[in-house]
Amino acid sequence: MNSQSAVILVALWQIVREEDKASLLMKRSEFMERVNAERYESIVAGMSKVNADLSREIGRALNSLTHD
Repeated sequence: MNSQSAVILVALWQIVREEDKASLLMKRSEFMERVNAERYESIVAGMSKVNADLSREIGRALNSLTHD
């Protein structure tokens, strides 16, 4: 039995300017982290990693918008 699996996060996200509700950026992001499906710790660590990856991507996008 192969215990190798993956945690996959697919997110559709958007940055909207509050004043006029204008869409400044809309993006689809996908992240994958290999995990050992037989260990809950591995699955949780994989989930944490893909969520951190998404957070970094959104942070970079916000940073680029504020510096343009």
